[in-house]
Amino acid sequence: MKVIRPWFCLVLFLFSAHRLPAPIQEVPESPTPPLTQPARPKKTPSKSKSIESEFKTKTVPKPPAKPTQGPARFAGTWIGTIKGFGIWGDVEYTLVVDPSGTSVIEKSRLGTGTRKVSSDGTTITWRSGWFKEYTWTLTPNADGKTATGALKGPFVGNPSAIFRR
Repeated sequence: MKVIRPWFCLVLFLFSAHRLPAPIQEVPESPTPPLTQPARPKKTPSKSKSIESEFKTKTVPKPPAKPTQGPARFAGTWIGTIKGFGIWGDVEYTLVVDPSGTSVIEKSRLGTGTRKVSSDGTTITWRSGWFKEYTWTLTPNADGKTATGALKGPFVGNPSAIFRR
């Protein structure tokens, strides 16, 4: 009985081998007919009409928007990829800063967590990691749509990324 058991296990193991995937088959391409547009008669506008249309199409540029001040400057959802994040490689982060500018929710494939932030008016800072070993900073740019995010911590160096709203 002792001899049969190992042989039985070996035979069972060999019969349970994984099957190979299906062969790859190429699908023959069918030529796509070219798109044709009906010919339109060309019109030659008079000079007076082209000058009038030129004035109508020109618009006065809007003055640049003033950057938002206070907590609203940081509030919102920021998305960016930290490149070279230690052994984890490139990691995409979503940072959700609450409207009061006092907390941030970090979301990535490494996990999700809510952190308290501190602010000096131009940059928010918070700590993360199991032992709060990573220090984050997020500094919005003047356009209000992008921000520079930086990370400092052991084994990761000092990677940074551009975050977009």
